[in-house]
Amino acid sequence: MDNFLASEMIWNAMNQEDRGTVLTELLECTKRMLGPKGKLGKYLVSVLPNVTKGSRRQLYTTPAHDILLLRDEDMQSTYLASVGEEPLERLEKEAEIELS
Repeated sequence: MDNFLASEMIWNAMNQEDRGTVLTELLECTKRMLGPKGKLGKYLVSVLPNVTKGSRRQLYTTPAHDILLLRDEDMQSTYLASVGEEPLERLEKEAEIELS
């Protein structure tokens, strides 16, 4: 499986509002924020790093797997998804970020 296919599969899973998935965008996000010492890097870990290595799309999740993040470098966009709003609200408060 290549990195594009992996990220497409995850994106489709994230985008299922009929199952209670909440999808939101993080307007201001850089690679640095996702690094080990970044605002989000403290709370998120890379998903399938060997599969997505070198890809313009990167996937991250929380250790509890209650939030999934997709960063698309080509579109300069970052989306987060969770089942229900509580995990996103918690991350927003703890990481001091603003979600749309």
